[in-house]
Amino acid sequence: MNLKTETTLIIALVFFILFTLSIRLATLNESYANTLDRAAFLSLDKLANTMDNQENNGCGNEMYGKLDYWVGDWNVYENDELVGTNSIEKIVDGCAVLENWKNKFGQPGLSLFYIDNKTKAWKQIWVTGQSNKPWGQKEKSLIYHKKDSLLIFQGSYVVKQENYLDRTLLLKQSDTEVLQTIQISKDGGLTWETTFNAFYKRK
Repeated sequence: MNLKTETTLIIALVFFILFTLSIRLATLNESYANTLDRAAFLSLDKLANTMDNQENNGCGNEMYGKLDYWVGDWNVYENDELVGTNSIEKIVDGCAVLENWKNKFGQPGLSLFYIDNKTKAWKQIWVTGQSNKPWGQKEKSLIYHKKDSLLIFQGSYVVKQENYLDRTLLLKQSDTEVLQTIQISKDGGLTWETTFNAFYKRK
């Protein structure tokens, strides 16, 4: 074999090796790309599932749990006398709380507690069979909160052109007892008069 022929074979062999390597690299790149595509798909799928869970559990965060210690069925006592019963329950997937009050004469009162989307604050709407009276229908907003122990809702109403501040305090005594105090003020909050002071005892 002469030098020219030997050189030609070497060049042909080099080209063959390079061609083989290029095919191998292309295959590896395609496999790597497929791996990346699969990883990206799984990540997007996981993100979508997380977002779905958050949407389905949109009222499950801490903000919506502020009234949890009051949730339950209660006998209500004022000066050791049973003055009524109250049932507090979370409704519409935890997005609101319903109060179902009944005094010792069987007269009902209902409250809906919810979070205002604009202010991000808890609100209460209270309605009784005396809604034609100033105190028979009230709206209050949460003005103070101490985690798992105290809530203060406050609103106002007008009687004979006189403005009354009206507030409700819910103070946790234990896992089985809550103190509810309702007060009014005729002087803009300088002094307060207690109109209702009762202990809730869990049934």
